[in-house]
Amino acid sequence: MIRKLFNKLVQHLSKKEFTILTGARQTGKTTLLNDLRKHCKQNGIPEIFINLENKMLLAELDANPLNLLAYLPNQEVKTIVFLDEIQYLSDPSNFLKLLFDEYNHLVKIVASGSSAFYIDSTFNDSLAGRKRIFNLFTCDFEEYLHLNGKGELWEEVARIKSQHHAKSLRLHELQLEWEGFMLYGGYPAVISEKSIPEKIEMLKEIRDSFVKRDIIESGVQNEIVFSCFVRAHFSSKLSH
Repeated sequence: MIRKLFNKLVQHLSKKEFTILTGARQTGKTTLLNDLRKHCKQNGIPEIFINLENKMLLAELDANPLNLLAYLPNQEVKTIVFLDEIQYLSDPSNFLKLLFDEYNHLVKIVASGSSAFYIDSTFNDSLAGRKRIFNLFTCDFEEYLHLNGKGELWEEVARIKSQHHAKSLRLHELQLEWEGFMLYGGYPAVISEKSIPEKIEMLKEIRDSFVKRDIIESGVQNEIVFSCFVRAHFSSKLSH
């Protein structure tokens, strides 16, 4: 399934500004980058894909941002460089700023990373006018239905919306799908999983990943205290 944000990102590929894709973990950022990469290949646009979870590549780009240029297939033609998990760089703001200011004629960066990283004010201040941020959220109900192979139900929703006093013979089906969407959310991998117990385990893993990684990346120094605070906060909300 192609996400709704895909077309906006395709349109931005030709822009001078770097493209920054942000969102929570497991929302589908890497998949979306790969869809954009396929688009480039199909249209003859030079591209390379770098996953910064690769420690060797990360160390090389940390040592000198200009090491990136050696990976370009042709230094006479502008190349789309997909950088996945850019927050792992030691100084991503400076990395992007240097490449934009001196080499934007050779390189167009399309980078993804966690939401926590882009909250940092230094990132926004140093890259003003050099980047545009796109937020990828979990799937909405339309995407949920398409990912479940039930796109025809969304067509029924569209018909109901478009017709005054419209009624539907599939209302029960829609209610069941909506309940599932409300219970388990819009994470693509969770939607695709058919087993209910497995959906629950996947959601637990996503929760733990958020606590252990995104919170630390956002600058929280004491993970245990923060986790206790979150539990206390939600417990008080539920009690009221």
